[in-house]
Amino acid sequence: MAPSEPTNEFLYQMMRQIEESYQQGHRRLRDDFTILENRHYSSDRSLEELRLQFVAFKSTPVDITNISYTTRTVVAIVIATIGIVGSLWKLNSTLDDTRKELRMLQVQVTDFMINQRKTQ
Repeated sequence: MAPSEPTNEFLYQMMRQIEESYQQGHRRLRDDFTILENRHYSSDRSLEELRLQFVAFKSTPVDITNISYTTRTVVAIVIATIGIVGSLWKLNSTLDDTRKELRMLQVQVTDFMINQRKTQ
């Protein structure tokens, strides 16, 4: 036997190491698969529970007597309402002023046209 050739014992040890490595990898793969499978089933259950809650929520009538607002929310609603009403009031008064000015211009143009016809 030449010294460079591996012995049967060495080959057997290499084969055992490869087999152990394979078994460990296979075990890790099965464990990972089991974990993923459990996550999948738990997410399916969670999704079904959420769907049932949504259906129950959708069929429940809304009782507005139980709605309560904090002071901060009420103040924000009042300020927003006052701001909107104030803006509309300002817009309305501006439009009224513009209408008055347009009427005055119309009267002036009409008077001018009448005077032009009289002078001709």
